[in-house]
Amino acid sequence: MKTPSKRDQRLASEIRKTLTKAMNQSPPELGMITITEVFISDDWAVATIWFSVLGTHDSDVVLQWINTNQPRWKKALSELERKRVPELRFNYDKRPDVGQALENMLE
Repeated sequence: MKTPSKRDQRLASEIRKTLTKAMNQSPPELGMITITEVFISDDWAVATIWFSVLGTHDSDVVLQWINTNQPRWKKALSELERKRVPELRFNYDKRPDVGQALENMLE
């Protein structure tokens, strides 16, 4: 995997900020959704978004809610005034869970 250019990094940062703001309006029972990373394809056609959830352990329900609301996220990203909005692919980031499990084992 090549190192992202500054333009790629800037776009990824803008997508992360925009989606974080839009997801702050998620239902409380889903927990707090955090966008951990955004990767942009070379042609900017696909954005792979990694998220974690605090307050619930049912990531499948959260992922289903996120995917159901794809039009909402695309509308939020359309405000970035880009020629096109990339396809959004969401993935659950397990790293915070693994870190917490390791911390619990060390205690």
